[in-house]
Formats: sequence, C-alpha cells, structure tokens
Amino acid sequence: MFNKKYTLYIVAVLTAIFLSACGGGGGDDGSTSNEKNNEVSSSTDITIQPQNTPSNISKGIVELGLTKGASVSIHALDGYTLITLNRTDENGEFNININELKQEVQSYNPDMKLVKIISTGGIDTDPDDDGIKKQYDEKSINGEVKSIVPLNTLYSSNGYRVNFITSMVADILEDAENIDEEYINQVIKKLDVDDIDKDGKLTIKDIIFYDMVKNDSVLEANLRTQYLDTFHSGDVAKKEEVVKGYKQSIGTTKEIIKYNNKYSEFIISLEPSKPDNYILFGITNNIQEPELKKYTSPLLTNNCLFVYQECDSENNCNNLTKIFFEGDEYYYNEFHETMPDVDIESIVNKIDELENKIAKMKVEIEILNSSMDKSITP
Repeated sequence: MFNKKYTLYIVAVLTAIFLSACGGGGGDDGSTSNEKNNEVSSSTDITIQPQNTPSNISKGIVELGLTKGASVSIHALDGYTLITLNRTDENGEFNININELKQEVQSYNPDMKLVKIISTGGIDTDPDDDGIKKQYDEKSINGEVKSIVPLNTLYSSNGYRVNFITSMVADILEDAENIDEEYINQVIKKLDVDDIDKDGKLTIKDIIFYDMVKNDSVLEANLRTQYLDTFHSGDVAKKEEVVKGYKQSIGTTKEIIKYNNKYSEFIISLEPSKPDNYILFGITNNIQEPELKKYTSPLLTNNCLFVYQECDSENNCNNLTKIFFEGDEYYYNEFHETMPDVDIESIVNKIDELENKIAKMKVEIEILNSSMDKSITP
C-alpha cells in the first residue's frame, strides 16, 4: 500500500512534467483577451442495497481516511438545510432516513435532482488510507468535507462517499449556477479520475463510489500533496488557493457538446458559470493557438482545435481550455488517462539500424568523393 501510494505520487509529478498546448460562426470579432488492489467489479452495478439495510435507510461514508464522530447534514445546492444526521460511527458511516429526506425535498423543491452532503469535524482514523487504523496516526478534521450526490443515488444506494475528491469537485462548482449532473460529469472528465466502474465513461459515480483504500488515480495523488492537509490543519486560505488553481486550470464554463450525424459535425454550446462573465473562443486547423473572439451563440465545427476561456467582468480569465475534434470523437489535450506503451528495445533496434545506414552512406560518400578526385586529376 505504501509503495502504491508513492508510485502514484511519482506518476503525478511525471504527468505534470510531460503536460508542461474547421468551422465557424458563434461569435463577433472582438478583443483577444486552461494494488491499491483494483478490486472494483467491472460491472456498473455498484449501487445494490445490502440485504441487512432497511429499505427506508440509506448509508453513506465519510472518508478522508474513514472519519468517525463527524457531524453530517444534507443541503440543497443553494445552501438550504434539508436534514441533519447523527454523527458518523467508527467506520465513518452515517444513516439517512429516506422518507424524512423525501418529505423535506417535496416541501422545499419537488424538482430537486441533486443535494450536497456536508461533513464537519470528526477524526480521520486512517490518514494515509492504507486500510489499517492506528490510533497514533489519527488526525482531527478542522473544516467541511463535501459531496454533491444525485437524489436518486441516495434513495437507491449505499456506500456512496464524502471524500476529498468529491469535496474538490464541490469546491470547484461552489459559485457556479445551473448545476446539473451533466455539468458535474464535464468537470470530472477534465480531472485525472479513474473509470472505477469500468463502464467506459467518467461520471459522478466514479467519484462518489471512489474508495480511498481500493482505488487509485492521479487526481488523488495530486490532492494528497496540496489539498488533503488543509482539512486537518484548517488552513482555509491554502484550500482556497488550491481550489482557485484547479478552477483556472480546467475552467468552470458549462459545455454542451453534441455530435450531429446529419452534418458530421459537432454542435458546441457554452454557458458562463456566472451571468456577468463572458467567453472568448477560437478555432484553428493546426496546433497554433488561434485569435480569440467573443462567443455569442452555438458553433458547428469538426476536425479542428477549439479553444476557449471564461473571463469575469474585470477581465480576469481562466486558462485556455483546448479541445481536439476529430471524426465523431473529441478530447481535451491536457488530460490523458494513460501514456502510450513504449517498446524501448524496438526503439533501440531502430536507432542501431539508422546508425548502420548512416555509416554505410558515409563510406559511399567517401568512395564517391575519392572517385571524383581521381577523375579530375590532370
């Protein structure tokens, strides 16, 4: 476990080093201004109710490491408190009375789809997440750990997590408006999270069912180096600094990207995270960054590099988000889940072959030069 965690840390550092970069319409010309064990089942069915859990009770887990004695409450995304719960037990578990929660949701906003679970205080019983509780390793938690969870998940599942990965996603979206599950999935896709349920997609399930002992990701390794300690130390300023860095890096603009089969192109719609913000975009057919102009309406494009950034009313802008569109697929060039496999032996053999060819060419050139010298000798 120890080796695995620090291997992930090295991967995170190497990734940072390696990553240290058509269509038209939608804008007007404007000013230019982002082992452990792999024990998770390959099945996507990770929301089964255990047989010993009453049907009206839903169980969740607070886990930096497993966190005991934390106060837990459930809120609407606008901050309204729906219900407060008993403190977490020795295993970080808490119980939600589904009937009570449904009543509160119905009373406050029947159309609600997402809620925020907030855990406050408590004791982190396994800070290094090696699965072994050691009393001398325990750390107090000074602050809030958060998780945005679909209500349908709370009503039908157990084992969903409130951890520092879910908390980062919630912090990134803290000031955003019109948050829905698709918006959350978009943010997750831009982070180095693993597809833990092996369904071929990065979705909210991959963070709310992320087990700190069983699962690994580059994001977890990165957050351990700069974010996790803020929960123990209570350093709010440091936490805000880390979150701000992630916001600027991945952006918080709401994207809607749909492939149009009829025209074999993508329809791109962008919405600022705040009403007063604006978006600059550009499109190019090569790797050079294009001139930016102000976004005003949806775009139709394909087989290009599309870039954009969101700026506030004071012209402070996030980093450029870069998206490659090719065929019926697209990807964010800054974020790749794996590095391609490299056959070192094959590369060495090719280098040897090239060196042999160059050596032969040098001999042939020398022979040719010698022959030419003899032919012009008087």
